[in-house]
Amino acid sequence: MAGFLKKLFIGPGLADDKNPDLAINAQKKYMNRIWHDNTYGVERILRFFLFLVQFVFPTMYIRSLFRGLGKNSVKIMVEFFNILKLAFPLLLLFFNWHQSQILIYINIYLMLETVFNILIIIFLSDIYTGDLSFQRSIILLIMNYLQITMGFAVIYIGFDLLTPALTPISAIYASFVTTTTLGFGDYLPKNSWGETVVILQLVAFIMFVLLFINYFSQKQTIQQNRGEK
Repeated sequence: MAGFLKKLFIGPGLADDKNPDLAINAQKKYMNRIWHDNTYGVERILRFFLFLVQFVFPTMYIRSLFRGLGKNSVKIMVEFFNILKLAFPLLLLFFNWHQSQILIYINIYLMLETVFNILIIIFLSDIYTGDLSFQRSIILLIMNYLQITMGFAVIYIGFDLLTPALTPISAIYASFVTTTTLGFGDYLPKNSWGETVVILQLVAFIMFVLLFINYFSQKQTIQQNRGEK
């Protein structure tokens, strides 16, 4: 059974590193690269901040915890964690757990990790040059997009920020309408807090657009380089 699951999730011909660097130790190497790079000013400060903020979130510690299983297995565990982050706001919505403010704040915490991860991919792409396939990166990005959209739905209904009153389904609908900038007008911010959250969601959507453009431009560059060869 273990062999079947391994072949199901990890191709038999895929190379694996059975002793990957401890994630926390690897961060020291990345810190040294950032410290000696040629950036300056606001960009340099932002890069340092994005590097340090990773210590606040679970993904780095998950990589360290499952390090003994091999590099590919660590990637699978990180994917599983991303699936849990996507499922969490759905559980809050459909089991009425959005009435608990503690769970709402946990939802916001997980959303922040995803948002910072997007910024890391954009601004620290030269540091974290992973060997992920283009297709896998897009799948993870879509999962992150859905998590953020569902997460905002939890915030809207949990803090009662929109009018008229929301149900779980209408909260998801309002969140998707907001994030796609359609703006049908059937749900509106109830107060300044609601307006602020809508603005934050639109900013998050812009980051996803930038990241999609970044991924596709990289793919096009790779294909052009292969064609020239």
